[in-house]
Amino acid sequence: MELAHVNDLCSPDKPSLVDFGVLRHYKDHLEVDHLVNNNLKMPLASLDDYGVVFDYDDTGAPPGSTDYTTLVIVHGIQFNNGIFFRLKPYAASANLRLVLLNLREHGRSTPYSDDEAKILAGSDLEQQAAFMKQRVKELAAFFAWFIQKENIPLKKEVNGKKTGGFSWIAWSGGNAYSVSFFGFPEVIPEHERQLIERYLRSYVMYDPAHPLVGAPVRSIDELYNVFFDPAIPAADKDPFGPYWVPKLIGKHSGSAQYAYDALSVDKLADLPPLLEYLGKLQTLPDPLELDLAPLNDIAEVAAVWRSFMPIISIDPSKFYEPAFQRALTQGFNGEKSDSEKAYFPDVKFEYVGMMQSLPETVYSSYWVKRMLLQYKERGTKTRDFHYRIFKDVAHGWHWDEPEKVIELFASIA
Repeated sequence: MELAHVNDLCSPDKPSLVDFGVLRHYKDHLEVDHLVNNNLKMPLASLDDYGVVFDYDDTGAPPGSTDYTTLVIVHGIQFNNGIFFRLKPYAASANLRLVLLNLREHGRSTPYSDDEAKILAGSDLEQQAAFMKQRVKELAAFFAWFIQKENIPLKKEVNGKKTGGFSWIAWSGGNAYSVSFFGFPEVIPEHERQLIERYLRSYVMYDPAHPLVGAPVRSIDELYNVFFDPAIPAADKDPFGPYWVPKLIGKHSGSAQYAYDALSVDKLADLPPLLEYLGKLQTLPDPLELDLAPLNDIAEVAAVWRSFMPIISIDPSKFYEPAFQRALTQGFNGEKSDSEKAYFPDVKFEYVGMMQSLPETVYSSYWVKRMLLQYKERGTKTRDFHYRIFKDVAHGWHWDEPEKVIELFASIA
């Protein structure tokens, strides 16, 4: 793994999400081989047109089923696809096939080139947007490749029952890729888009990171973040230190009821002011009673700092917010011209927010709720969008209660 980009990431021009003042501390971590799954022998998808390989885990078709639904699940920051392995034993009984995809820089998937990493470490929004649109094309190529290789069942609906096809579930920071996919679908080659549209049923935004829904980064006074706190020693901000995994996986139970009630309103006027809402969120997790060793085994630290955090840090107001709004409204607001088209018009969106999650994603749930209520007041038409929040679960719900999460995915995908 190249080490040249640590100093780039520490540049003062980078957005504050990566400017923790501790990145040089991770130079040693970047020497860790990113191919941590090298011995797992997971299948590889070689996309020759792009010179890219994707590493994924596949549970296969449920025995005897010809109408199963495939869930393509994408991990977030810090962890590779192993974060979802606990779901696998429960898939077949729910008539589900799980495809757990390792994004680039994870597992045996192709790392980004030095030039690509420099784009992410820089501040040129046009280049960064082009970078993300290239990821859209790669993922579309993977979907088309998998559909054809595995001959998965077509999506169907008979007497109100939906079967077959596939749904895309993106967790946390993984929504950077899916928001870009649905926000800029015109870059997908037409033949691939038409193929994917025959199979793709839904997109599940599974507790997304707040920049990816367009919410701006807040100051430490507005929303405390331990990684922005200069009083915290750099060594304690290590991904294997006392804060990273507890923040991502631990429960923030003290403000869950407040957040749940605040977001269970039907009118924009009843939503509390943003800063009031943020000020009442629990910012540090409850004491964690969890063996961290299995989580550390699936952590990929090099990817965090070389690519994933910079991807999340692309300007939310200038890139992710327009992309998310396009994904929700393009072709559905009744105002498009004859030359415009609705992309993936039958794909429904499912938002899943966890109220015991880290405060940044509980912030996401507020931002999305406000956006939906604003659309409602303005009479803006959107694609089919379902907003769901859960009071008693946290960001790592699938790790804690995999059977319940499979039940949820089976019911909404």
